Formats: sequence, C-alpha cells, structure tokens
Amino acid sequence: MSSKPQIIDAHTLQKVIGLLAFLLPIVIVLASWLISDLTGFQDSISDYYHTISRNYFVGTLCAVGVCLIAYKGYEMKDNIAGDIAAVLVILTAFLPTDHGGGGKTIIGILHLVFAGSFFLVLIYFSLILFVKGSTEPTQQKIYRNRVYRICGYVMLFCISTIAISFVIPALKNALEPYQYIFWLETISLFAFGISWLTKGEIILKDKKPISYS
Repeated sequence: MSSKPQIIDAHTLQKVIGLLAFLLPIVIVLASWLISDLTGFQDSISDYYHTISRNYFVGTLCAVGVCLIAYKGYEMKDNIAGDIAAVLVILTAFLPTDHGGGGKTIIGILHLVFAGSFFLVLIYFSLILFVKGSTEPTQQKIYRNRVYRICGYVMLFCISTIAISFVIPALKNALEPYQYIFWLETISLFAFGISWLTKGEIILKDKKPISYS
C-alpha cells in the first residue's frame, strides 16, 4: 500500500468519485430542462458545456480530478494512473468541445483526445487495477471483480464505438439521428460510476477487513 498519508480514506474517495460520475448525466439533463428552455438531449455529454448546465459539468469534472489526485491506491501504479486520469479529466473540463460536437477546432480536437484518454485510464482501473487482490479472495471480492470487468468492457465498447464512428463516416451518419454519442457517453459514465461505487464497497462489502478490496 502507498506509504503516503491519506486524510480521507480510499473508500470514501471511491464512493465520491463514483457518485459524481453516475449523477453527472442525470443532473445536467434535468437542469437544462428545468432551468432553461431546452428540450430533448444534446448530441453529447460535452455539449452541455454550452448550456445552462455548464458550471455543474465543469465543476463535476474538476471535483473528480481533485478526488483522483487525493486518491492513493495500494501500489505506485494506482497512484500514477489516478494522477494521469486527474490531469486528463481537468483538461477535458477546461478545453470544451466545439459547439455542436465534433472536432472542428484545435481545442475541440484536444477535448476529444483528452476525454477518450481519460476513459482509457478508467478502463485500465476497472479491468486491471481493481481486480487485483489476495490469493484467497472472499466471495464478495469475486462478485466485485465481475462488476469491475463488466463495467470495464462496457466502457471499452462504448468508447471504441464512438472512436470507430469518427473514422467511418457511413457509421456516423447512420447513428447520428439517434444521438448515439450522448447515449454511449452516458452509459460509460454509469459504468464508471458503478465500478468506483463498487470499489468503495457501497455494495458487495466484505464482512471483515481484508488486505485488498
């Protein structure tokens, strides 16, 4: 485990990160409906930067970044991954997507690169780091590992589909009427949130402390 002192315990940070991610698409959509005259859904989660939900969107990403910086895992690789994810999500917040989506400007392109890279680090957390543990895992840990893997593969599918659509115009044109980027990003955020809430043992909690969670 990391030798660095941690004022807020890891499980609390994991729960906060997971909750922020899970609530993000819900809150920004509801806020845009209730506070402004927008109806329906934007083309992507990032497009809500250009709506009344901008402050919540940026604030949530920054809060996730701060929590990731504060988060200390069991090994140095956990801490490095957390720091990288923190930088990527904060850059995603302050380099907004182009209005209407896509990568029409340098800032818009950088936004796509940083957002995609952020999710790749989250996938690494779910599929590699979170499933580590003792040689004799508890039954709850076995169940948690299944949740991590499901969430990781869901995020991988969603992000891969979005990436592929940008290089296959026919696929993008076929999916655009269904606002596929918004829905795939929303599913990814839910998977991200569930993975970290599970890591924080808000569900499938061990009955007694173990070396790894």
